[in-house]
Amino acid sequence: MMKTFLLAVASLQLCTAYKILVYSPGISNSHLMFNGRIADLLINAGHDMLIYKPELMARANKNGSDVARILTVDVGLKEKWAKAFEKLDYKLSVETCDGKLFFFSLRADLTFTYAAQLKRKDIMDVLRAEKFDLAISETMEFCSFGLFHHLNIPSNIVLSPGPLMDFMADAFGFPAAASHVPS
Repeated sequence: MMKTFLLAVASLQLCTAYKILVYSPGISNSHLMFNGRIADLLINAGHDMLIYKPELMARANKNGSDVARILTVDVGLKEKWAKAFEKLDYKLSVETCDGKLFFFSLRADLTFTYAAQLKRKDIMDVLRAEKFDLAISETMEFCSFGLFHHLNIPSNIVLSPGPLMDFMADAFGFPAAASHVPS
């Protein structure tokens, strides 16, 4: 009898559902779809998910999820992001560039985006009240991790829908062996 009771109590830990925030900025439909599919898989595994989608690009209009709760917020930067991508598209068509140009050219816009979100006290209060156990974000930008800290989310997971670029690996402390990472 006691063994059965202990086994039942121990199995409860295996069934724990977590409250998880997925930070999915509206920059690209492909990234929104990737993040939404991750959320759907975790919901199917029994977790409580919320996708937080700050709207940044008008063309990024997918939800990405079939079942997750989604908090879509216009942070007032769509025009700024449209101009940033116009400038980037021009640079990519005229100049030779590597992957670093893309991310470094958007660094200032990401900083403005983070600041605009923090100014939305109403949204920050809603997110903080959720008391998330875990947050998920991509390696596309690092502002989300400051946001997670601001919201007192104790743990986070980093996703990469593509190959991990060398400068991102450096930022996360992953070694890049010269034998297979030539840059």
